[in-house]
Amino acid sequence: MCIRRRIRFKRTGLVVDPAKDAIAEAVTCYAIASVFTPPDNRGKGFARHMMRLLHWVIADEALLPASEFPAAWGAPPLKLEGTRNGHSLALWSDVGDFYSTCGPVPGVRDGLVVRGTDPTMWDVDSTTVSNTILEWIWLDDSGVSHLWVEDAEEIRQDLEIDPSGVTLAFLPT
Repeated sequence: MCIRRRIRFKRTGLVVDPAKDAIAEAVTCYAIASVFTPPDNRGKGFARHMMRLLHWVIADEALLPASEFPAAWGAPPLKLEGTRNGHSLALWSDVGDFYSTCGPVPGVRDGLVVRGTDPTMWDVDSTTVSNTILEWIWLDDSGVSHLWVEDAEEIRQDLEIDPSGVTLAFLPT
């Protein structure tokens, strides 16, 4: 069979749709770190099927196809508390567009879509900062949480400035 690792990265995200009102809306997002299939089980469709079923476990029911759960797949997954509320899912993958074939209904390429990312890296070299100018303050859990709240607000404001299309951001947690 196959397993997905670390799926329950349930996060709050923001989505802005200029076709609506271009105001950031809080949504539930999920992230998957990886999907692993042992070598003996590769090529048998286990990963594809697991990812197809995943739509029916975490997706907001309003975003699922109007058709019923595919009978050929057996019984639908049980609805568990705290699930079926997902707006978006991110998967870090190195297998190209394979997951586009893992949609919620068979035979349709409406699974995950490959999108680029805009990574931000900030290389802080402590040798370039003079201790005579700045005082260093260690961040504890409370301090980091405070920064996350500030970052989330800045992300919201940035998304609403000039959306060129539907834009999604995962908020820090």
